[in-house]
Amino acid sequence: MSSFFSNVPDDGVLIPWYLILSYAYYIEDESLVTDTEYDNICRRLLDKFDEIEHRHKHLISKDDLAAGTGYTLTKKDYPQIVIGAAKQLREELDYE
Repeated sequence: MSSFFSNVPDDGVLIPWYLILSYAYYIEDESLVTDTEYDNICRRLLDKFDEIEHRHKHLISKDDLAAGTGYTLTKKDYPQIVIGAAKQLREELDYE
């Protein structure tokens, strides 16, 4: 997965990935990427944050990105589409 995130041409997709990975880790207690990869996503997203437009951007704070965390979000904060995507990704990774 590391090479995937480093080569993503559209920074806008980092918002859903950040939310999916944060949900899996902080709510479901399951890490789907390494800590280093998560930190890299946070840094890249922070660098481009003001330029990115996404319907779920309001859920993310620059402070959380700078700290490399998604801990401040609670289960009720996550959109259903993010929850479903996290569960599907976890299932797919279980098959590998």
